[in-house]
Amino acid sequence: MTRDQDFEEDGYYLATRYLDEFGETLTKLINTILKRQGINAHEITFRVKRRQSAAEKVKNNPEKYASLEDLTDLLGVRVITYFSEQVDAVAKIIADEFDIDHGSSVDKRTILDPDRFGYLSLHYIARLNSRRAELPEHQVFAPLRFELQIRSILQHAWAEIEHDLGYKSRAAVPRQVRRRFSRLAGLLELADDEFLAIRDELSKYEEVISREIKTRPDSVTVDRISIREFILQNELVQRLDIEVAQASGDDLEPEGDMAVSYSNRIVSILSVLGVTDIQEVAKLLEDNKDGIIAFAERWALSGDGASYKSDVLPRGVSLYYLGYILAFKADEKNYLSWRRAVGVSDETLATLRETFEAIRK
Repeated sequence: MTRDQDFEEDGYYLATRYLDEFGETLTKLINTILKRQGINAHEITFRVKRRQSAAEKVKNNPEKYASLEDLTDLLGVRVITYFSEQVDAVAKIIADEFDIDHGSSVDKRTILDPDRFGYLSLHYIARLNSRRAELPEHQVFAPLRFELQIRSILQHAWAEIEHDLGYKSRAAVPRQVRRRFSRLAGLLELADDEFLAIRDELSKYEEVISREIKTRPDSVTVDRISIREFILQNELVQRLDIEVAQASGDDLEPEGDMAVSYSNRIVSILSVLGVTDIQEVAKLLEDNKDGIIAFAERWALSGDGASYKSDVLPRGVSLYYLGYILAFKADEKNYLSWRRAVGVSDETLATLRETFEAIRK
């Protein structure tokens, strides 16, 4: 078969016929592997090289590629991490789980000159290892190679914008704008470092906040981390949550499953009502514990309460009911701020107020 014939439709079909299916399999497999190792990737995608692009690559590099089968990147898989340091962590996991062709792989980050602008990826050429290739569902993929790119979000942003601008090399960039590219690269590198520092600082905060809540609750401000820890360790919250669930005829979610979005929502509600520290939360909860249960029981009997029945209530639901009680006791300014924070309809709001007025009598 001649070089031109090699790029006829049948030749391209034979070279790529399993690649879409293989790409789908790889993205799911890599996602599962990384999650089991405690790494949550921002995105894992794949693409199959288009016929024209494959043809041009072979024809422009005759000394390197004799045919389509010589291309190692007909299938490309990309893993985008949240942090730059995760690139190496992902690379190590991938190297343990797949067969890597180190001779064809390259860490393009190491070829940057000190004054070179831009971010580049870690590129692996890989295939399934023998253990995975022997699985019946994988046997058809056993001989197939793929290119794996691993980069952080900021590295990806740089590469995408650089590609869109059409400048892939320093020499191609007009001299008068090179300095801007270099300055931007420095900013992105600094941003990468700062995001890592923020993550590490938050991790340290999570480690000490449990002790601080127990020993110095007045010094702990209300935020997503502190409110979640308060919900998980405070005995009164736990007891009230159980009683609210019983009053509603619902179950409580498993301990530790509380969604980030829910804790953020509670923080927003408490903050607009002027509640600023954990000690104040604990006091308000103690002062209003009977009202919370009465409100939950009354709300469950209302039409809206039945329509909002969810079967599983989140941990900390008693704090949500506390928010209702505090809002209807609040001044006009805080009440309006609370209303915007919860975003309920006028009809539901009217029923909530009726419920509150009924338990005050």
